[in-house]
Amino acid sequence: MRSKSGISDSLLSWQKLLNRAPLLIYRASFDEKRKLLFWNSENVKFIDREVAASQTEQEVCLSQFVASEDQEKVWNSIKSSIVKKNFYQTEYRFFQKDDQAVWVRDQGKLVEDQDETYLEGIIFEIDDLKTTEEKLLFERNKYKTIFDVSGEGIIVVDLKGKILDVNHAVETITGIPKAELKGKNTLQIIKKYVEGKKTNFLFSVVKRAFTGKKILPFEMNFNDVTLEISADYDHQTKRIVGILRDITKRHQIKHSLFISERRFKTIFNSSTDAIMIHDPKDLSILDVNDQACKMYGYSREELKKMNVSDLSSDRMISLDSAQAKKMFSILEKGETVSMEWQGKNKQGKLFWIDIKARFVQFDNMTQMLIFGRDISERKEIEQELKNQRESLQKLVKQRTQKLEEKNIELEKKNRELEKFNKLFVGREYRIKELKDQVRDLEKQLRQNS
Repeated sequence: MRSKSGISDSLLSWQKLLNRAPLLIYRASFDEKRKLLFWNSENVKFIDREVAASQTEQEVCLSQFVASEDQEKVWNSIKSSIVKKNFYQTEYRFFQKDDQAVWVRDQGKLVEDQDETYLEGIIFEIDDLKTTEEKLLFERNKYKTIFDVSGEGIIVVDLKGKILDVNHAVETITGIPKAELKGKNTLQIIKKYVEGKKTNFLFSVVKRAFTGKKILPFEMNFNDVTLEISADYDHQTKRIVGILRDITKRHQIKHSLFISERRFKTIFNSSTDAIMIHDPKDLSILDVNDQACKMYGYSREELKKMNVSDLSSDRMISLDSAQAKKMFSILEKGETVSMEWQGKNKQGKLFWIDIKARFVQFDNMTQMLIFGRDISERKEIEQELKNQRESLQKLVKQRTQKLEEKNIELEKKNRELEKFNKLFVGREYRIKELKDQVRDLEKQLRQNS
């Protein structure tokens, strides 16, 4: 059995331990003021006894250290907690001896001792904890805001398949109210809203997710909406986070682009002109249509490994020539260049092409678009017409020369005829004179006889 001195020493040790404790241990009246009946007074971190006593002269109350805006809330919290379980815990701002407010946690219980009822509890500082909590709350609210306003549907599921939370976008995308989803089992929801083979497929996907495997994005039609669905397992929270994206518009655009591309390809390949797309840097061939393949005799794959020089006569202009530079300067102004070019097909045969070239923008790149038309037949006809024209000109020249020679001969004969005519006319005139003279002489003879 311990002696009185031993018990006294033990009590002193406990008293020192209490006074050194980094918290306030108290006994207080069970009322709104909570008058202090006892506290570890040597711990002046929270309450300086002399300062506290000088403020109230007779009593020290916990309420006087509580921030005014927290007082009513603190007392109501203590009362309601005691009514329920005889134990209370509350947090509030506490003004220490240096008038610096810190967050504290006050927890205790109601003690009924014979005719007395009082509160016994401890108060300890949680300022750092509160700061951390506020930061966590800020981050939580930030992510909650992102969660709520996200355009992507987000579903959080535990490993038992229970849907813990969904955001508003899920309801918007699927048309299923949040109340119908939250708290329900994932497999039951799938069974209720999904039909046919999709049900079994989604069952297998969800079961894979439950094993911690990442679900890569896949597409599925649901209620006239095209969804892209993916899921991942969060090892830290042991939760599965599913993402739903409404890609209906993307699909519509994709389909429109597909139709547009198919239409373009149809026009591209149905053209009677050869169409070639070149890289203007080195004039390598990026794409060609069917007519280009037909005109040159190469396959599309073969042509796409070639450039202009491989398909041209050796007599054509060099890309480094002044003429080529002039052509490029015109193209860079956005104008169209037209020219005739001598091409060379797979068999090495040369033929003439009527070319129209211009720069265009494809895939955010400047490329050269060339329309080419085989004009070999036209060139042959032009050459034939030229030959005929030259032959005709030669024939006309020959005929003209002969006519000139005939004309000279005729002129000579005409001069001779004119000379003869002059002689003939003179003789006739002389005969007439002689006849007149004979008549005159005969007349005179008749008169004289």
